Amino acid sequence: MRLLVDTSFLLELRKGKFADLLRKESEDAGDVRVSILSLYELLMGAYRLRERGDYRDILWVDSLLKWMSVYPLDEEGVRLAAQLKAGSLIRGETYPDMGLLIATSVRPSKLLTCDEDH
Repeated sequence: MRLLVDTSFLLELRKGKFADLLRKESEDAGDVRVSILSLYELLMGAYRLRERGDYRDILWVDSLLKWMSVYPLDEEGVRLAAQLKAGSLIRGETYPDMGLLIATSVRPSKLLTCDEDH
């Protein structure tokens, strides 16, 4: 099983939450993965803080990357996200594009998220 953690889960982990859940879930996972898009979101926030002189988040992201695999978004993931988005719009539902792209970046996988809109 592959384990994919999204940005919302990692931000809660940064706050000290869900470490036990991640440890438990990763025991059965061959690999713990993060989408390149989550990496983008985390680094963007870290660089904003760096401008204020706070380097802690950059160091934290760097430490995450030592034990997580970063996965790019491929054409299959984009196609799946687009199909899911189109279907949701037809049903009158909306899901954030970035969330759909992150969720479809590693297939198949178990997604750990704190977003309630997924």
